[in-house]
Amino acid sequence: MAAVLRITARHPVLAFMAIGLGAGFLTAAIRPIAEADVLPYGLPLHGFLGGVLGVGLGAFVVTAALAGSEGVVDLAQCSVRWRAPLRWYLVALFTVPVGATLISLAIYMAQVR
Repeated sequence: MAAVLRITARHPVLAFMAIGLGAGFLTAAIRPIAEADVLPYGLPLHGFLGGVLGVGLGAFVVTAALAGSEGVVDLAQCSVRWRAPLRWYLVALFTVPVGATLISLAIYMAQVR
């Protein structure tokens, strides 16, 4: 295990890419995940899970190899602190489609009359 951590610390970008791609390929190879129809618009579940696991797991593994447990704790705290910008993202996420729908309805109603 120590050898893997040393290799990861020596080549962090390569390790991050290997973990990310490995998680992506692994989730696509697992049949229940690959054939699940739970996301809207026919989006593949393995794409979502592979991305989240690949990036999240890769970030924590590489941070653990480079900065130890203090780095992992700091990364976890920073990951929790991003909730404030999330509010503005959610506001934009809901107001843009609603605003676009209202504008398109106004244009449509103006053309019908």
